[in-house]
Amino acid sequence: MKKIITIFFAVIAFILPMKAGDETPTSIPITVEEPGKDATPTLKPLRAPMRVGVEAWYDANLGTISISYSGEANGEVNLYCDGVLVDNSSEINTTFMVADHGLYTIEILTDSWTATGSISL
Repeated sequence: MKKIITIFFAVIAFILPMKAGDETPTSIPITVEEPGKDATPTLKPLRAPMRVGVEAWYDANLGTISISYSGEANGEVNLYCDGVLVDNSSEINTTFMVADHGLYTIEILTDSWTATGSISL
């Protein structure tokens, strides 16, 4: 009886990870390229590139692209689909509805930094 129960749990332990791996994710992170080192040579000491706390996610269930920023800068966000401006926001923390397929590009502009990211849907 113990062998049957052990075999049953072993089979369940192998089946559950396979089932979980078949599901497609509902949210996909969008890589946002943040400002890096300046390309022009200077006599200033070399410092690490600026890190900006910006994250962008595409939610397939809702059909939205959400942008989250944890800093204090004010700026605007432009959303392009295949190079054409389709939406914009004067707030960095924003959500855009997307309906069409194409290459979506996010452009975040502030006084002190810019960031871009893209996702193909």
